[in-house]
Amino acid sequence: MDNIIRQSRFRDRHLCFPGVRAVFQRGAGAFGGFSTIILLISLITTQGCDTFTGHMSGEEDIYANQPPIVEFTNVPADGDTFSYAPVIHWKGRDCDGFVEYYDYADIIDSTALSNPVYYIDFIPDEAWVRDTTTSDTIYLLTEAGQVTEHIFYVKCADDQGAESEVIYRTFYRMNQPPYVPEIKWWSDSDTSFFHDLLI
Repeated sequence: MDNIIRQSRFRDRHLCFPGVRAVFQRGAGAFGGFSTIILLISLITTQGCDTFTGHMSGEEDIYANQPPIVEFTNVPADGDTFSYAPVIHWKGRDCDGFVEYYDYADIIDSTALSNPVYYIDFIPDEAWVRDTTTSDTIYLLTEAGQVTEHIFYVKCADDQGAESEVIYRTFYRMNQPPYVPEIKWWSDSDTSFFHDLLI
């Protein structure tokens, strides 16, 4: 009697794959109660609780395109100060394809300086520079006689258009005016000039 009640309860439930109702309708007559349970477990493990489409539940994620990864090399280091335009290096990789290109942006906006992560979503489209190489000379433009803080952002995209996360480093650029040489006249004493240059 208890076996019939249990079968009735299972039969009234809306199970997530076809065939289970038929199994319970057969009951203990054809397979026996124990065989019915074993068959039910087999159906659940092979079909899961999604409509059967030929893949296990969640298997589709295995074939989804994975985004690439970009990172800085160790030169130059974060926080370095330059008196010239440095060459900045980065690299990218993609586990299921290849890196198609890189984008970088040199930002001196005060909001970026105070909160570089927050500013990522507000970087203007025109600020990004596209490049297919893994390094470039970045001028870090600065007014004469000033030391300016720069936030340098970089990201990459793979062959299917997926973009990496945006990473950044902080660099400082000082711009000192060039040394102005003195003119040594032919009649002047050589001892008055440290480099003893004749122009």
